[in-house]
Amino acid sequence: MSAEPRKIIGREEALALLSELASTGESLVQFSRRRSLDARSLRCWKLNLARGGGRPDGEPLRLMEVTLPPSRPSRYRVLVGDLAVEVEDDFQETTLARLLSVVRSC
Repeated sequence: MSAEPRKIIGREEALALLSELASTGESLVQFSRRRSLDARSLRCWKLNLARGGGRPDGEPLRLMEVTLPPSRPSRYRVLVGDLAVEVEDDFQETTLARLLSVVRSC
């Protein structure tokens, strides 16, 4: 029974393996099978490094503050014939009942 393919851990290992892969002329899948590596892991590292990702080992993450615009309350519209009553999320049920009774009387 063959061993489970192992994932690539860290940027330095990925760079070394990708350099070795380039010198063999093998496909990524062939190389991964021969070395008992997880081909998906190596492919992901290859893509991330090509995109400029894969931060150097030990480099701390930088967090950025994100400010979201204030959310607008949802609005609801109740139509009865050509009359309309609009309320927002924070409406009072008693107020809505009162408004509907006024609309009903029209």
